[in-house]
Amino acid sequence: SALGAAAVALLVLPGCALLQTRAQYRTLSRDYERESDVATVAASDVPFGGAATLERTALVAEVLRRNPTIGAARKAWRAALARYPQETALEDPMLGAGVGPRSFGSREVGDAWRIEASQAFPFPGKLALRGAAALAEAEAMAHDYAAVRVRLAAMACALYDEAWLQARSHEITLRHLELVRDLHAAALGAYESGVGSQQDPLRVEFEEAELLHQQVELETAQRTTAAQIAALLHLGGGAAIPPLPEVLPALAAPSDPNETLAEQALHERPELRAADARIAAKRAAEALARREFFPDFKIVGAYDTFWELPDQRPFVGVEWNVPLQIGRRRAALDQARAEADQASLERQAAADEIRAEV
Repeated sequence: SALGAAAVALLVLPGCALLQTRAQYRTLSRDYERESDVATVAASDVPFGGAATLERTALVAEVLRRNPTIGAARKAWRAALARYPQETALEDPMLGAGVGPRSFGSREVGDAWRIEASQAFPFPGKLALRGAAALAEAEAMAHDYAAVRVRLAAMACALYDEAWLQARSHEITLRHLELVRDLHAAALGAYESGVGSQQDPLRVEFEEAELLHQQVELETAQRTTAAQIAALLHLGGGAAIPPLPEVLPALAAPSDPNETLAEQALHERPELRAADARIAAKRAAEALARREFFPDFKIVGAYDTFWELPDQRPFVGVEWNVPLQIGRRRAALDQARAEADQASLERQAAADEIRAEV
């Protein structure tokens, strides 16, 4: 009959959706296992051992291997994955027992006792939606993990370029100091011989003072940048970093127009993929809030010797809650809708920021 077919569909379709989320959970778990954890850094573990110069690729690789922020993001991914088995599990079954105390030892009635077992089941589809929301959050955490790696790699590259520029600027400043001191000696000799002006040595001394001040500023900036690189590498303050090469390979400018680069960034940036996953999680939560208007149920089985006739003692029943608190459920649905719209708008804002960066 049509009623029977509808009942079968109500039971089978949510089960298929739950199986689909379990397959997605296994895929995400395999992706997590493929990502190596951050190495436990020992006190004797010094990176770049024996390297004459510090290469950019080596710095980025060591930052990604050692920085604890990446490990923390990976553990957040693991924690989010661990929510799925919790959200899709049924509640524990309940066991109960009771006796009629005055029946024991009575000459008029037999011993009276009752045992029962019950299992609660949510309305069909709720478990699948809870699992879908948990998996979407786990997927968002996976993309957050990728975003952390990209951000740290970009920071390492920026600090590398800054350190190289500071080193070359310091070399140029030292060379200028040599030239200015030679010029000062020449100006002083000219003045002593009566050829030059008295102001010439003074102007050169002022220029030398400015260069000395610039040298101090550059040396301070170099120490600051070295400390920032050491922090990215999770190194102590006394750890040495190899010097940078004198010449960097030229980087080719992108040939694609800005529109193409922007579209590529919108497609590949993990921040936007994380935002898409969070939108999916909020939409699943919204669908779950709609299902809360339907009752959950519980199957109960018991054996009751309070009944005299043996055929009356076995008992099977069904219990369900009556969802009368409509106001609470409507408020929860409004909250879920608002959070889903918020996630969508935040995704648009993130896309605008990425376009501006490109």
